[in-house]
Amino acid sequence: MKTRKSISRIFYFNMMIALIIPLVVISIFTISQTFINFKQESKEIREQYINHQKTMIKNEVYKVCDFIEFERLLIENYLNEKIISKTDLQQEILEKIGKIRFGENGYIFVVSYDGVTLMNDTQRNLIGKNIWNLEDPNGVKVIQEERKAVENPEGDFIHYVWNKPTESSPSPKISFMKGIPEWQWMIGAGVYVDEIDTIIAQKRALLGEEIKVDLLKFGFLFVFLTILFTIIAKRHSIKIKKSIQMFSTFFQKAEIEHIQININNLDIPEFKTLAVNVNHMIKQRNKAEEELKKHRDHLEELVKERTEELEEVHEQLIRKERLAVLGQLSGGVGHDLRNPLGVISNSVFYLNMKLKDKDEKVKKHLALLKREIERSENMLSDLLDFSRGNLLNITETNVNTLIK
Repeated sequence: MKTRKSISRIFYFNMMIALIIPLVVISIFTISQTFINFKQESKEIREQYINHQKTMIKNEVYKVCDFIEFERLLIENYLNEKIISKTDLQQEILEKIGKIRFGENGYIFVVSYDGVTLMNDTQRNLIGKNIWNLEDPNGVKVIQEERKAVENPEGDFIHYVWNKPTESSPSPKISFMKGIPEWQWMIGAGVYVDEIDTIIAQKRALLGEEIKVDLLKFGFLFVFLTILFTIIAKRHSIKIKKSIQMFSTFFQKAEIEHIQININNLDIPEFKTLAVNVNHMIKQRNKAEEELKKHRDHLEELVKERTEELEEVHEQLIRKERLAVLGQLSGGVGHDLRNPLGVISNSVFYLNMKLKDKDEKVKKHLALLKREIERSENMLSDLLDFSRGNLLNITETNVNTLIK
């Protein structure tokens, strides 16, 4: 069974909708805007971090290359004086490079053009090994990409995955490579870009706490506004019920009494307007009832006269309708009977021609058939004339003459 809703409930329900929808929209908009800003901020932080790290490792590599160039010039003097061998001097330079650190985990590594690791102080087990075909988990041939990067005299960046010195699992890394063509060395420094993910994760956690606080604020605001709207809706509901009860009582009395609504007892302007229209309607109804009473008696006389005329016309229509039906029936019957009568008449005529020497009994029966056929045709003609409703031609005549 469908539950009936009162106007007061509908009013309260609509007020709640008017409260909930804006709050939900504002909440969704605020939270979504916060996420959008966080996403944009995270993107900017990531880009700034990566650009800063790339600048840092590029500067570190350039410093090392300048150091190597300086040491290389000194080596040439030592070599000319034959104080120390070139290999020993290069190894001494590599050891100095291996001790260089920057940032949190930054270090310098050196690889020859043909893929032999010359220095990697954090992974010394690779020193002296040819890792030309070494691939990272994504299939990137790291040393070959480094070789391509040093083809640029200014150096270039490469992206790959590599193990951190203190961890066994690989992490995404960006390295800057620059070549020393005179010694066939590739000087590189790199940074692990997943460190920014930790910073972003921390910011995301802070964002979650901020959203919880915002939701809590919206919750308190919703409870406060719900209580406020409930009080307002209750007051209006009482006024509405009072006005509706007044109208209900009025309509019950208006069925048997000529009364009007007291507008001064209504508080809501819309109900006052409705009461004015209802009072005007009552006045018009009373006026109409008086006019109706005046015409009622006269109308009854007219109806009586008209009813008698209609009854007479109705009787005439019934008679005509019956005659019409009888005419249709007679026409159909006459057509259906005259065809076999014609056949029988032709047969009698044919027998009279063929049976010239017939005996008296046959002649008597054929004559009897002919008379009966003519009698039947006369009866059909009379029936059709009656169904057509032909007017009688009344004339004076002598009954004795007709009998004779």
